[in-house]
Amino acid sequence: MEEQETQELLAQARAFNIDFDTLLHHLKARILPTLRLGKVQQPRHFDYWEKEKGGFYWYGEEQMPKPDSKSLLYVGEWCYLGNHPDVMRIERLFSKAAERLRNNPFENIHKNNPDYKSFKDSIASQKVTLHEDLEGSHDDDGLLRIASLRVLAGGIAAYLDPLYLIRPSHHYPIDLSDHSQTKLAEKAEIGRLVYPSDKTVTSAKRLIRNIKEDEGIVDPSMEVIARGEPFASEKRTVPIRALIREMTLLSRILLNTLNGKKDRFPMSAIQHALNLMDDQPSNTLISKYQALYDDSADEPMTKTIQNNKDNAYSLMLD
Repeated sequence: MEEQETQELLAQARAFNIDFDTLLHHLKARILPTLRLGKVQQPRHFDYWEKEKGGFYWYGEEQMPKPDSKSLLYVGEWCYLGNHPDVMRIERLFSKAAERLRNNPFENIHKNNPDYKSFKDSIASQKVTLHEDLEGSHDDDGLLRIASLRVLAGGIAAYLDPLYLIRPSHHYPIDLSDHSQTKLAEKAEIGRLVYPSDKTVTSAKRLIRNIKEDEGIVDPSMEVIARGEPFASEKRTVPIRALIREMTLLSRILLNTLNGKKDRFPMSAIQHALNLMDDQPSNTLISKYQALYDDSADEPMTKTIQNNKDNAYSLMLD
């Protein structure tokens, strides 16, 4: 795969990850499905029904209540929340997020690739389903499809950039003041940053000068080294391990993979994902890396959201 194609694929994978996580955020905030089904709405930090007082109260962040089993919010068709402006606003946000994913560029890149079809077939044949926490949307089958695609997009993004750096070819400098995401990757042993020595920096500057004198084109990564900025040091197997780690952890959050084999994401689906990257490791290697994360409580590297005590999917937006 050529550099330009790689960068385009990485950009589309990251864009899809953000769009999907945005949808998930709005999905978790919806009240309307609960209203229509007449189910008990679990208490949330910003609103709940106090049965004893028979009233609906709104609390600010600094007056956060501690709801318990006696203060569950029950809503039904009789409740004004059914057509409350806030409920309708959340529905519009959810619909808008869903629309962005209906014909997304990331899936279009792969739609004619036999390995992508085999990836989907592997998931279907292994009877992978939607995670229980995500069931009850207007279209669970559709959500399963794009959740599976999110697992793939996360895996590909991790494969192409295990350290989650902004590539020089994107013309964005690496932020030397914040390598929090990279530090997480280093801790997960899926790559590390190397700071060039003075000797290496001097050699890079000399090489750049010689290339320019010959009217050649300087590789952006060489310019990064000449500026003394860090670069990725990766073993051959690092991208493979990064992909398997990411797909394993994402599938645990988004999908139900109960299969009696440590509930692992299907190995065949991982193999087809690696085929999309023109990589064909042995089943033994895939199984070895899957085993590393069977009982892992680590977070996926490509999440654009963070956890909090009220919502497992709290979007990190400005």
